[in-house]
Amino acid sequence: MVLLHPSFLAGPEPARTYSWDDRPATDSSLPAPPLRTYFWSLREFVVRLIRNRRYALWQRLFLLGSFARRLDALVREGTERSFPILLKDFSAAVASGGLRSPMEAIPADLPLQLDMVRHLVKLRIGEGRLQPRLVETLNAFAHGIGFRSEASLQGQCAQYARAYKDSFAPFFLQRQHVLENLLINTIVRRLFPFGAKLLDVQAVPEPTREFAMLATEFALIKGVLIGVAGFYKEAFSEAVVAKTVQVMSKYFEHNSVFLARAHELLMARQLDDARGLTKLLRN
Repeated sequence: MVLLHPSFLAGPEPARTYSWDDRPATDSSLPAPPLRTYFWSLREFVVRLIRNRRYALWQRLFLLGSFARRLDALVREGTERSFPILLKDFSAAVASGGLRSPMEAIPADLPLQLDMVRHLVKLRIGEGRLQPRLVETLNAFAHGIGFRSEASLQGQCAQYARAYKDSFAPFFLQRQHVLENLLINTIVRRLFPFGAKLLDVQAVPEPTREFAMLATEFALIKGVLIGVAGFYKEAFSEAVVAKTVQVMSKYFEHNSVFLARAHELLMARQLDDARGLTKLLRN
């Protein structure tokens, strides 16, 4: 399975431009090339960033969100020609570690994280038509976080934190490639940072929104995996991870209505930027 492969996309694809616009980006006599012209350069940079283990995974996502926001600024200002400069400068900042301080200032917020995961799950199950495999996965998650009608959020957060510390973190410390593969697969599938707008030359890309959806999908699956790990404890395994990710992907990530409602929830809580989303990802 791709998710468990230790060298999935280990060698990033070479940077190149789309054949529909192969004009030199540095020729100032020509109109600025659209951002989609740099798709392969973007893909290579994003994959390298997700695989950069000098940073914790939540930090890599914060950096990706910050980069997406700067891409958005280029699009809004009509200065896509500046993309090579942005890529060079941002890559240098990542390499230097100069962006660590702003990230470390963002606190972990387990009550917010768990509450959002529960709300995202409720958004989907409220539609009904739950299949046995999904019910089994969600029951494991609920047991793993100590969810009961009389249980307080504080008590569930304490059990969620134990599940992370005792089961989830030790397991993935030895298998960092699994969560990286999950992210890279989502990046490829969603054509990040363009989404469906990549193939519509009239559409205006929205990299910040695409990042919000990417981070939301990951936060949901990661949160459920933490609960599932707390349920299985020592029996938590690659097979359980693969099954959980497969079920969650089928019933959540591929549901366009759910994704739209999830984004509305993020905006309503003012969590749809890199800083807000980091609170959902840092443990």
